[in-house]
Amino acid sequence: MTGQRRPIASRPTSLLLSLAFLASAAALPSPKGPQSVIPWPKMTVQTRDIAASPAKPITASPLRAALHLGGFGLLAYGLWLQVLVAPAPQAGWSKGVDKVFGKWIFLTTQSLFMLTGYFLVNVAHESSLLLGLRSARLQRLAYWLSPVAGGFGIFLTMMFYLMVWSSKAFQLNSVQFWHDRGLPFAYWQHMIHAPSVLLVTADALSKHSGLVRLHVDKIGAYIPLFAVYGTFYTVMIRYNFSRTERWPYPFLGQFTEEWQHWAFYVFSFSSMFACGAGHRLVLLARAALGERAKTL
Repeated sequence: MTGQRRPIASRPTSLLLSLAFLASAAALPSPKGPQSVIPWPKMTVQTRDIAASPAKPITASPLRAALHLGGFGLLAYGLWLQVLVAPAPQAGWSKGVDKVFGKWIFLTTQSLFMLTGYFLVNVAHESSLLLGLRSARLQRLAYWLSPVAGGFGIFLTMMFYLMVWSSKAFQLNSVQFWHDRGLPFAYWQHMIHAPSVLLVTADALSKHSGLVRLHVDKIGAYIPLFAVYGTFYTVMIRYNFSRTERWPYPFLGQFTEEWQHWAFYVFSFSSMFACGAGHRLVLLARAALGERAKTL
């Protein structure tokens, strides 16, 4: 066939990512059976640190609920800017890169989508506590997925400013290009990429200590999720390049050897996992300090 390739609609791509997110949630250790790594909490939602006093429920936190609601709003705003407001790539190295998958080809879009979903889960969980409606499933998702959100959130901000914002090609062909045409492209990029690291850090520091100890898993339990996602995104951008002959990021086009691409993929998603592992350590350290403060 000849002529312009027909883009894949955003809705099916969004649905695919939604299903992948839900599938990862479904893969959490089962509350029943010997394969469970961490005990599934009862619907009364008791914590390990108060096991000696099972009648004592978790205290709802309006501050934690407000934090997650604000985080959800800020991330949703960034996702809106990224998908609907920011212009399509026009630079020579990236023009046409969105013909197949739209803006879902960018790791930024996918990361914001998953982070927004994570904060929405936390809003629902904290709201249920405030309303006296206890959900073990929401609680499990809100805490088990925190290291995953930390990996995506920290990596999103770090890699954007280290690898993209610092690129002369990006500054010249994107930032300056749109600035000269009267669009606040730099402001949009900061609002899209900067908040995530601050929000996941605030999330880690605000978590309930007992629930962190109950739900945050061993580090090895998170490896498959990051490995599967890294493979998924690598296949996605390789396939996209075969269709468009464009890379989503300028530095990828500067590689002259095939092994450089593969080394970068391994390095990138290993770094994302390392960010998640570091986030998990912050969660556990914060929980330990919270437990220690209760005994003083």
